[in-house]
Amino acid sequence: MAASLGVGSISARGSADAGASASAGTSAGGKGGAAPAVADTVRVQILVDPPHKAHVFWGLKDFGVAPLEIERPRGSGPLDLVVRAPGFLVFHTRAFTEHDDRIYVHLTAGEPPRQPRTAPAPKR
Repeated sequence: MAASLGVGSISARGSADAGASASAGTSAGGKGGAAPAVADTVRVQILVDPPHKAHVFWGLKDFGVAPLEIERPRGSGPLDLVVRAPGFLVFHTRAFTEHDDRIYVHLTAGEPPRQPRTAPAPKR
């Protein structure tokens, strides 16, 4: 399955590159012709299994409950995302903004948070 996805993306890029190389001959630089063929934004999809009220955070910003799609400017830098769901371990991941991406998260059941122990009162 992964091989078929890779071949599909290569052929899709190949057709876009063919159009860009045709227009590059009329422009001053090779990069000038390829810019219109590339979208200005990228989409990052977050898919969670099991879908148990898993919230996706980027720093303090809560993107909402997964599954969801985040749209960001192309090349704006990586997104360090945190997926939190009650009763599951916290999941950290990084999404890059050079291309569209899909992130699959499998949540692992965790222990409930423990209450901090209080220190015993000092003896007098």
